[in-house]
Amino acid sequence: MLDVDWSGEWRKRREEYFWTRRLKEKGMSNEDYWDRYPDELCAEHRKYAGYPGAVLERIKPFVHPQARVLDIGAGDGAYTIPLAERAAEVTAVEPSSGQVRRLLKNAAGRQNIRVVNRRWEEVEREELSTYDLVLAAYCFGMPDIKEALQKMLDCTRGVLFLVHYGGSSLESTYASFIPDYRPSPDYIYLYNILYQLGAKANVELITRRYLYPWALLEKVWRHDHDLTTEQARRAQATLKERGELVAEEDGSLWVKCWYRDAVIWYLREDLHKARSRESARG
Repeated sequence: MLDVDWSGEWRKRREEYFWTRRLKEKGMSNEDYWDRYPDELCAEHRKYAGYPGAVLERIKPFVHPQARVLDIGAGDGAYTIPLAERAAEVTAVEPSSGQVRRLLKNAAGRQNIRVVNRRWEEVEREELSTYDLVLAAYCFGMPDIKEALQKMLDCTRGVLFLVHYGGSSLESTYASFIPDYRPSPDYIYLYNILYQLGAKANVELITRRYLYPWALLEKVWRHDHDLTTEQARRAQATLKERGELVAEEDGSLWVKCWYRDAVIWYLREDLHKARSRESARG
């Protein structure tokens, strides 16, 4: 494992990832995408997908009333806001102006949230403090992932949480209408990069199972992938073949979904102990 260049492998897989290629084809950055994303789709998706759900519950016990929290890639505040309800303050780093607007709207004037509207790699270490809890969830498009994770470790005085992709029931359906579909590089790359940085982390896989309206899924895919009517038929046929399409008596169609969130967490004191042992061996 130590002989593998995990950050190099991550970079390679990120380039192959269908979403990276799609944004390049459209001449868009990830920030452009979220700036233009319809507010109603954000709200509707959250209603059905059960996220952050159990992941947030896993994180909450590490937040106490005096805690300082850093939320990287904060999005519209899925973690920022509930953690701010428990912590003394939360610093949210979010590069998309559209997401920042949604976060501030959702926060409804809460005073203990500080927003930094920049990419993580553009935030200087000197601008940051050290935090009782550092969280990064589904925001790992940084050009140098090893450097990005090292800066997260450097900011952590308590616990570091990373949340990333661990699999989805919709993968085969994506492949039915997206040419040369390649999924995101999964959590194991992040885990191994942390390991090579001297941080032996813990991993927990949390599976969400939920019913999602076909009409909403089709709307999202039309927005994200320019889904055609023919492609929608193929996707629906794939779901039906897999027994994942449910028809209700009122004629509505629902998709049986599962999505696996990988929660990687690391207690900073473990890193100090590991480095002390290495120094002692000398």
